[in-house]
Amino acid sequence: METAVDEKIAEQRMIFNRIFKEQDYFYYQAAAKANLSEAAFWILFGICDSEKSWTQSEICREFYYSKQTVNSAVKRLEKMGFIRLMADRGNGNRKILVLTETGKAYCQAEIVPLIEAEQDAFVSFTDEEVEILLSLMQRQLDALKNRIDGFGGKERHAD
Repeated sequence: METAVDEKIAEQRMIFNRIFKEQDYFYYQAAAKANLSEAAFWILFGICDSEKSWTQSEICREFYYSKQTVNSAVKRLEKMGFIRLMADRGNGNRKILVLTETGKAYCQAEIVPLIEAEQDAFVSFTDEEVEILLSLMQRQLDALKNRIDGFGGKERHAD
């Protein structure tokens, strides 16, 4: 028999999961509206949102996609004329993803408005609230990973 505490936690988990899934669906819809797979969307999002140069390996690590998923998305983005692979000047074996002029224009129209919306959402919080939000989210994820063996690794294999 569940106690009142168990019922409250069950309700809180349901609310948390609904919010998490709604946010995930929001980005899924943004990718679909932009006529991109989720992986292609996040690759462009990462490139547009950062001054750093990205390799496919870094995309895999940062966005939790498999090598196959990233490779397929990169090939599609190349075919669409949005990115090209260039040798890194410091390491000839390393290829970085670079936006083409077409890709830059596409990002400006489809990706940058989402980045700006995210920034505006964070600006609506105080610095302390943002720190609390991020800290609690990380704490919840760490507790979940520690509780469930085998789910806490860095690789994501679901394509």
